[in-house]
Amino acid sequence: MKKLTQEQFDKLPVDTFGTKVVPAYSDLREIKKFPEKCSFGGGCSFSEGCSFSEWCSFSEGCSFGELCSFGKLCSFGEWCSFGEGCSLIGKKILDFKAMDRIGPNKRKVYCWNLEGGLYFQAGCFFGTKEEFKKVVDAKYPKGSEHHQVITILTKLTKIK
Repeated sequence: MKKLTQEQFDKLPVDTFGTKVVPAYSDLREIKKFPEKCSFGGGCSFSEGCSFSEWCSFSEGCSFGELCSFGKLCSFGEWCSFGEGCSLIGKKILDFKAMDRIGPNKRKVYCWNLEGGLYFQAGCFFGTKEEFKKVVDAKYPKGSEHHQVITILTKLTKIK
């Protein structure tokens, strides 16, 4: 695992879309603030108190220390783990589940159990379960794949 300093991290190149691409298995425990549009390879390690802006993307196997905070449009791969007190939109993350390749746009749908209830994320949408259900009801016929995803993710996500 390669340990990066803040200076080395700041010098990482960006791709044609303006996304800073971080190599897999990077040790990022010295970096405390990450800009928008970072993409992290699998197996990266982060320390306590990290802050991530919106649109960050994490591959499988990322691990976050205590008290990390994330913007609402960050996306996470399978097997990502969160330490005690990590938060999304300022609410403590208790659990999350996701399903991928949903609908014609093949989107990933997240169900977050945050302090205060379940939140769903799909594409640019982020909101409560009730808000998501209203959007899905207005756009898709009853019994559609999108409706089934709400039911499945709600059952799979641990309510604490």
